Amino acid sequence: MNLLYDYFLKHPQENNLTYFQHLIFSTQLGIYFMGHSFKSFIHAFMPFLFETSSSSVIKELDHLFKIMHKD
Repeated sequence: MNLLYDYFLKHPQENNLTYFQHLIFSTQLGIYFMGHSFKSFIHAFMPFLFETSSSSVIKELDHLFKIMHKD
């Protein structure tokens, strides 16, 4: 059981999430990253598109994680 805990439950519990809450959150975050990675790639070739997309992502994620880790 200790190995199971270390591999699957320790990190989610350290972040006050169940395994399934962590699974859903991380999946959504991965999809979010994919979408914004695509925008960043497009911006590299066409700088007039998505000019503030990357900096907006950083601000949004900073805000999200501050809310999540609020004591």
